[in-house]
Amino acid sequence: NDNAIREINKWAWARIEEAMENGGFPEPDNTPEEVQQMSKEELEKDLPGYDESNPFNDMRPE
Repeated sequence: NDNAIREINKWAWARIEEAMENGGFPEPDNTPEEVQQMSKEELEKDLPGYDESNPFNDMRPE
C-alpha cells in the first residue's frame, strides 16, 4: 500500500535527519570486507536478542 510506504519513508528520513543533526551515525565496528569473512555464528552473536543457550538458534530458516 502506497500510503504505508510513504509513512515509512517519512519516518526513516526523519530519523536520518535527526542523526545528521546530532553528528551523524556511529562508525560500524567492521568493514564490509571483514563482515564477509565472518562466519554465520559470529554474525548471529551481534543480533539483538541472541541467546547462545537457546536451542532454537540453529533452527532459523537459511
